[in-house]
Amino acid sequence: MAELNAQTVENLSEQKALNAMFSQYDSLYAQNVELTEQNTVLRQQSASIAALVSKDKVVASLNKRAQECEDRSRQTEKSILKGELDLKSGLSQFIKQRGEFHQSEILKVKVLQS
Repeated sequence: MAELNAQTVENLSEQKALNAMFSQYDSLYAQNVELTEQNTVLRQQSASIAALVSKDKVVASLNKRAQECEDRSRQTEKSILKGELDLKSGLSQFIKQRGEFHQSEILKVKVLQS
């Protein structure tokens, strides 16, 4: 009879341990489900953002900016040659515009390499 009582106490102790493990499992499972749902939402948001700012759109924008800078610098060059602009201020403006053009080109290369 003492052996039976000891076995019962041991079984109850193991049952409490198993119940604690099941409770912990349920808690971790619920946390996993929540994190999985959150991960899905974040992936969708990331894809949405990537679609809005895709490489192609950035490169197209940089190409447009570079072309605008190129056109302005060509116009400035023509104005200098026609005498419409003072040489010193015209050259200053031309150099600034060429710098903007090259900056756009450098950014485009960096975007394409990333």
